[in-house]
Amino acid sequence: MIQRRAMIEGGQFAYQINDPRAGAWHILQASYITGNTTDFWSSSSSLILPTTSYNSSVSKPANIDSQVFLAALHAAVDDDLYTVDSDRMIYTFVVTVANFNSLYPINANTTAVVSSTTIPIGVAMGRYSEDTYNRYNSDNKGNPWSLSPSLGSTTFTEILNNVFTAGGRYMARVASHTTSD
Repeated sequence: MIQRRAMIEGGQFAYQINDPRAGAWHILQASYITGNTTDFWSSSSSLILPTTSYNSSVSKPANIDSQVFLAALHAAVDDDLYTVDSDRMIYTFVVTVANFNSLYPINANTTAVVSSTTIPIGVAMGRYSEDTYNRYNSDNKGNPWSLSPSLGSTTFTEILNNVFTAGGRYMARVASHTTSD
């Protein structure tokens, strides 16, 4: 996704500086990458795969990985290919949230008291389902990390509302596990 965005932006820049030959070359490279990115959609799992080929030292049979969301946030362009509001990304969010909701015992708590008010809190998510690293050792279920907010919706208005709601709920989860010091 990053390479694709770089080629698109490189092509746009080349056209801006009046180098149409370089612009066309970059846009062509982006189209090749775009063709390959469609391989990352798994219709059988209803999610965007984090990779199509794994390093032998990393096992991710569930194919659930928060890097997909980071790629959408940092590398997507406004063409609906794996953007944060694309149907395929939303399916991926729903599958991922459901997976992490049942994976971590911390998610059994669905409310927290923040400023003397009980409010619903979001699902704590980790890097990927099979992650075993928790900073201290490599023999457990890993842990949730704060770079992975969760949301889910079916229309643009619902997406916006859920983004704000999920963001608030996620911050409530962080606040409920943070000391006041």
